[in-house]
Amino acid sequence: MLVYWNFNLIKIENKSDYQFFDRAFHFGDGVYETIAVKDGKVMFFDEHANRLVSNANSLDIPIIIDIPDLGKNIDNIIKSNKIDQGFIKVIVTRGLMTDAGLSYPKPMKPSLLIWGQKCGFTPLKEKRPYKVIQSQHERRNPYSKVTYTKTLNYLSNIIAKNEADAAGCDEAIFLNTNGNLAEGTTSNIFLIDNNGKIHTPEVASGLLNGVVRSKIILAAIELGFEIEESVISPNKLKHSKGCFLTSTLLDIQPVSEILGVAKYEVSSSIDILEQLENKYQSYS
Repeated sequence: MLVYWNFNLIKIENKSDYQFFDRAFHFGDGVYETIAVKDGKVMFFDEHANRLVSNANSLDIPIIIDIPDLGKNIDNIIKSNKIDQGFIKVIVTRGLMTDAGLSYPKPMKPSLLIWGQKCGFTPLKEKRPYKVIQSQHERRNPYSKVTYTKTLNYLSNIIAKNEADAAGCDEAIFLNTNGNLAEGTTSNIFLIDNNGKIHTPEVASGLLNGVVRSKIILAAIELGFEIEESVISPNKLKHSKGCFLTSTLLDIQPVSEILGVAKYEVSSSIDILEQLENKYQSYS
């Protein structure tokens, strides 16, 4: 077989020798996890590993490594690349295409990739508040299994993030197909009302239940804050005193503006954010 790849004709003897025959390349057919590394240690490994296995199982993708071995290999990547502060990405794909169709390949031979990169983490007090846009083009589907699964197919997120970039914003948030708040392209969203109560969209609104999201909810409960997971109308954006995002690489990220919708004085809720941040960091 001859294929044309980046201006070169390549003779293919064995498809398995070329990763561009992987279904991840053709269909985004796989799952992944991004895990923070701080002081040379992975953060919340068990939660990420369990979600990786759960997501793979929900898509009928066999996991070809057990969790203890996954942890050992992640530690090896961290040490080999001298990652003190950064992240690890674990990707599991359904493996090689056996034909051009969408049906699962038989036999299925999944692929595994673990890689890492150095990056910094900015303390809460030093963070520049984000400007956020409400995506006008993309919606989350709360009735789709894919919505709740961390898959390799991120085209909808990419479109919305580019929408934010074009508007001079840092992040885009999705409404769902029912018109209610869901999540950001790589983050979960929280609101703080005028009484100091914290609100976040319920998972059934169509969002990925982020590891950091879960930890922040736990932190709020343990600190004695009133917190509610519920269906949230976008009207609540303009009637809140504060807004923040959470993700593996952001931790807690204050928001100063939802473009054309609401502006927030970060100073009015910074005490709540600092308490949440300190509690969250204690879990590591």
